Amino acid sequence: MQGASSGRVSGRAVLGWVVALSVLGSAQALAQVGRPLGLEAVLRQTLSRNPAIRLQERQVELARGGLQQSAGSFDPSLQLSVSQKRDNQPLNDYYRRLYTTNYGSQLGGAVTETRSDTGIVGATLEKTLRNGLVLSTTVSSTRTDGTTNAFNRWAPQNQGLISFNLTVPLLRNAGLTAAAGERASELEWQAARQDLRQVVAKSVQSAVQAYWGLIAASKNLQIAREGEAGMTRLLEDTRKLIAADELPAAEVNLILASLADRRSARVAAETALLQARQSLGAVMGLDYPDTERLAVDGDFPPLSPDVPEQPGLLPALREQVLIRRPDLAAARFRRDAAQVRVDVARDNLRPQLNLALGAGMAGLSEGAAGSNFLGALRDNTASPNTSVILTYQTAFGNNAAEGVLAQRVAAFDTAAINHDSLVRAIGLAVESAYAGLVRSAQQLKASAESVAIYQLSLENEKTKNRLGTSTILNVLNVNDSLRNARLAQVSNHLNYLLSLATLGFETGTLVGDEAAESSIDLNRLLGAAWVARMAL
Repeated sequence: MQGASSGRVSGRAVLGWVVALSVLGSAQALAQVGRPLGLEAVLRQTLSRNPAIRLQERQVELARGGLQQSAGSFDPSLQLSVSQKRDNQPLNDYYRRLYTTNYGSQLGGAVTETRSDTGIVGATLEKTLRNGLVLSTTVSSTRTDGTTNAFNRWAPQNQGLISFNLTVPLLRNAGLTAAAGERASELEWQAARQDLRQVVAKSVQSAVQAYWGLIAASKNLQIAREGEAGMTRLLEDTRKLIAADELPAAEVNLILASLADRRSARVAAETALLQARQSLGAVMGLDYPDTERLAVDGDFPPLSPDVPEQPGLLPALREQVLIRRPDLAAARFRRDAAQVRVDVARDNLRPQLNLALGAGMAGLSEGAAGSNFLGALRDNTASPNTSVILTYQTAFGNNAAEGVLAQRVAAFDTAAINHDSLVRAIGLAVESAYAGLVRSAQQLKASAESVAIYQLSLENEKTKNRLGTSTILNVLNVNDSLRNARLAQVSNHLNYLLSLATLGFETGTLVGDEAAESSIDLNRLLGAAWVARMAL
């Protein structure tokens, strides 16, 4: 079977699935959909164009953006400021006369107001740590000039300040609670990635089932065409025997009725083939023109000789499934994220108590030169400044915080119930899929034996009819039984392969997760020995 080798379809499952196949010719087959495609080429096309996968990739990117946004709360921030202010204040009559008498000659006339010029250059760097501590550093230089300087005969004053501050939350938002929002976003991102693996697994299951369904439809059409052609030949042979007076003319009526039935079955098989082609094209994400030309290559893989039948494998199998299922992992991540949000909501019920510690140093330079803005940070420095500030804030009633807590507790309960329900559903689904695989394998074996026996019986009945010891009705009945047996064999073989894919999906093994890569193991789509190995 083309595309049914021991290769592995793999790709990155963060922003998309870039598939690398080991079988030559798959890429060329994809370049022209009209050419028959093997299973690997079908899977490759599905992973690259399936709409459900592409939508879930956007959800992963959306969650990653949310995580990045949450992490932004801990990015350092830098604030730069430059300001220039002139403040003019009017004087009352007493001070106008006083200042004009004392400083009028110096200022060039009557003094009716005071003027103050202030220029500030500053920079503040702040960083919030993930343990809740807030660090900040401020560097500023303030230049003052104006009437007051003239009154006191001062040169322009340049005062520099360097300060370091540490804010320690003692109650609300203390410790690891500060980073809880980022942790919840990370869990949501992990859940979205697991959702992507689940969507990929479901898409792979659908693609495999549609691929084998199309092969089954092709086989059924071939059986229908062979049946119609065989009945046409039988009609011609019978007419020759009637013309030779070896058979009564009435014998032809049964054959004509059977031929009409075969023709109807062939038309129905053609319709089924069209529907199967459309189903596969939809899973692969093909447009209508490509779907119309879609064809597959290959045959059913044979029945695996090592289908496990031991009921004792089920408990170990279910235990492994709880570790491997992507949707269950996503449910666990979302439950944990809900718990983190509950913890944050409970923390927000506490009062705000912050301890702020500060230390710094001031300097002073005098003069008109612009360089004194920087000189103020190093010249004429005073003794270090220190500060300790304790602030307390609480809300009476606190309805907003309690309402948020109630909502988040309900959200956590919902996530926990969904997780527990999924555990039970998965256990039942695995048991059903396991039993389905065993029974479909048994049916396939029985149907193969039935076809072999009916083929031998048909040859015997034809020989007896030529010898005159059997009627044409007996031949038609056996021929119908053989046709039904062949159709049943195709149906049972299809059910067996669908059961393999279903069990692989339900056990979470269609899509593996190795390091940073997600992979699809085609061996598990074609054999059943892995079921027993996984349960060991």
